[in-house]
Amino acid sequence: MSHTKEVTKQAVVRSRVIDHQIGHDRDRQQREVQLLILGGAASGKSTFIKQLRIHYGDGFPLQERQRLKCDLVDNIIDAFHTVLHNISELGLNLTNSNIQDTIGKLSQQFPTQNDQTYFKPGHTSMDANLGQSPLIGRARPVISDIPPQFLELWKDQGFQHAFKLREKFVQPLTETEIHFLERFEEISSANYIPSVQDLLHVRKPTVGVQEHTFKVKEFLFRVIDVAGQKSQRKKWIHFFEGVTAVIFFVPLSGFNELLEEDFTINKLHDSLDLFNDVTHNKYLLRVDFILFLNKHDLFLQKLENGHSIRTAFPEYTGEDAVESSIKYIRNKFFKLAPSNKVIYPHVSCAIDINMMKVIIDDVLQIIMEINLKKAALI
Repeated sequence: MSHTKEVTKQAVVRSRVIDHQIGHDRDRQQREVQLLILGGAASGKSTFIKQLRIHYGDGFPLQERQRLKCDLVDNIIDAFHTVLHNISELGLNLTNSNIQDTIGKLSQQFPTQNDQTYFKPGHTSMDANLGQSPLIGRARPVISDIPPQFLELWKDQGFQHAFKLREKFVQPLTETEIHFLERFEEISSANYIPSVQDLLHVRKPTVGVQEHTFKVKEFLFRVIDVAGQKSQRKKWIHFFEGVTAVIFFVPLSGFNELLEEDFTINKLHDSLDLFNDVTHNKYLLRVDFILFLNKHDLFLQKLENGHSIRTAFPEYTGEDAVESSIKYIRNKFFKLAPSNKVIYPHVSCAIDINMMKVIIDDVLQIIMEINLKKAALI
């Protein structure tokens, strides 16, 4: 009899330990959020991660900004390549005929590159560790200071004339490249250190998969950022399970732009196709989506300059006004999603620190509520 009582007592103790562990796990699940950031290349995903770091991380201290200067210089070198290419395409000339030797040497030392440079040809296997990159060896050296030859080239009147004609470029400059070229002399000075705003403009394609963690109140956010290039999207499915919510980025200004990796595909058309695929994926059917209609500033600028979303959507019959144009694009995405899919739309400019603080606070509150509801159902 006493043996039976002892066994019963031990069973009760084990049951309490299990109940305590279940309660602990449930509480941890309620406080841990996994976000998946999706969207095409150059849609604003990585810039959003930077905004999270500004508002909920270390804010990019001085030493880190100094370290990241090499990425900014890399963007400037790309910009010079783009301008020189267009000078040739448009039949323009540099004023200083003796500068051709300098250009030849710079081109050898700092060769041109694009997003495809960042990936091994045929690279399909998933890296074992998050953040591990399939980068191929790059001939271009990593530098933090702009060589003086670039300043010489910048001062050439023919180069300046070409830069002023950038709206006519066959191969357009990116908004990042324009931003840094407009401030080139300041950036090329010896004492220049990138500001936080400068870092938001830096373009560096995500390679592989990167995970970032942020503590917001009592919640731990695990944010997974994946490469947006078409060649990398098959790998996304490895990260669809266990996701609290998906944040999907759309470049509003892409209505008259083509993909860098495929000049036959319109950027907004690509975003629509991608959104259709992921919202219908079996692993994400019950996952809520936050839709970021990003690059509002560039979108507004293009409409003011007389462009229309009819470039991408010739069937559009509305006014070429900002609100009606955005509403039409937003509804295109809404119509693609399953009827039971919950979508929270936000119009954003990912490089605007003040705007993004308000939007991020709102989005994180929504996500925390989603997570608590999911945890309560477990």
